[in-house]
Amino acid sequence: NAVIILSGDRLISTIGAYTYYLGMDFAIAGMLHFTVTYCRIKWPSALMRNLIYAVFLADVIQLLLNPIYHHAFELIPVQVDGFDYYKLNPFLGQTFHRVVDYGILAGIIAILTVKVIRSPRLQTERYSVILISSLLVTAWETAYIFSGTPIDRSMLGFGVFGLLIFYFSLYYRPMRLL
Repeated sequence: NAVIILSGDRLISTIGAYTYYLGMDFAIAGMLHFTVTYCRIKWPSALMRNLIYAVFLADVIQLLLNPIYHHAFELIPVQVDGFDYYKLNPFLGQTFHRVVDYGILAGIIAILTVKVIRSPRLQTERYSVILISSLLVTAWETAYIFSGTPIDRSMLGFGVFGLLIFYFSLYYRPMRLL
């Protein structure tokens, strides 16, 4: 996202946009894997797991085909505070991308919600912080999408979200336990 914001050049912004959207797919897939592992749950079936990852792969492929078919998005030039910037103009492929990522994210949030409800009180802190921060970042990104503003400031939330997950999954010890 920083490449898109700072470049002012169409080609570099386009490369940044592809990196951003493909990165979101890989980040959501990684978050799904993390959630399943961290919450110690088992997939209902290998078929379901493979199907979900196949949908991710289909999204990656359709995004990579955008330069040929122009079905996912285009960048249109706009002026923001006197600076050239390229704003996303989404098409059907971008809608598919958002449905995939938000759909999987909804599943992740459901898993975390169940863990907060069913876990012993001592363990709920670690799950609830990740759940609340994921809800906040999701709300921030959703507000950006519907606002139509050219610059995506929700990326700051993703950075904070990553730091929270890192800390609470690896280093945090419940205060009650201490």
